[in-house]
Amino acid sequence: MATISGAVYDPPNEGLPTLTVVFGADGNVIIARPMPGRQEAEALLAQIRQSIQNTIDEQTAGGAG
Repeated sequence: MATISGAVYDPPNEGLPTLTVVFGADGNVIIARPMPGRQEAEALLAQIRQSIQNTIDEQTAGGAG
């Protein structure tokens, strides 16, 4: 199965946002969202990971029968 990874990037300069970025297995950006701070960015990344895991679990359960 292809892997998806994510990261939180702190702003390189004042006035720029913290970014939550999710990468596909090919290294391309699937989603990038500006966030007001690291805590919010980490929370979004955790939410995205959980959503992906839920989708995988649903597909696995659906294919088991």
